[in-house]
Amino acid sequence: YETILTGEKKLSGMLNLDAGEICVGASDMTLQFYLLPYLEAFHDAFPQIKVTVTNAPTPETLKHLQDGKIDFGIISTPVNNKYDFKMTPVRKI
Repeated sequence: YETILTGEKKLSGMLNLDAGEICVGASDMTLQFYLLPYLEAFHDAFPQIKVTVTNAPTPETLKHLQDGKIDFGIISTPVNNKYDFKMTPVRKI
């Protein structure tokens, strides 16, 4: 019974952004010139969420995403359609 309650508390904490972890992939350029201020703001708003950043070039970031090693990636170069990812443009550079 205690295990179920603990699991429910953890799940509730993740759903309410009270706990959890997110793993982001980004290249040097996107990390430095785009993502860093957003990561700082996210951490200020949700200090209890652990954020891990994987720094890699676009092809490696896409491979990490495909392999499930990251939750999402921020890339700066166009991608061919061999990947079945949902892509959302966030900024034109």
